[in-house]
Amino acid sequence: MAVTSDSKGYWLAGADGSVHAFGDAKFFGSDAGVQLSKPIVAIAVVDDQGYRLVAADGGIFDFGADRFWGSLSGAESNSPIAAMGAT
Repeated sequence: MAVTSDSKGYWLAGADGSVHAFGDAKFFGSDAGVQLSKPIVAIAVVDDQGYRLVAADGGIFDFGADRFWGSLSGAESNSPIAAMGAT
C-alpha cells in the first residue's frame, strides 16, 4: 500500500501485479494479466505522478512518470525481496 502526498487517497498492489487506486490517487496502469516470474511484494510512489512495483525476484515495473533505473530480476540472490521504499 502507498498513500498520496495529501493523505486523501492510496494505492493497493496485488501479488498478481494489479493496482487499485482509491480517493484522489490516480491509476497509471498495472501488470494485471501479465505472466510474472515472481509475485509483486511492494509498491512505492514518488510525487503522486506514478508508482513502482517490485516483485520478489527484484523485478521493477514503473507506471506513470516514474523512470526505470534498473532491477535485480535475473540476479543471484539468497533471499526474496520483501519491501521497497521511495526517496
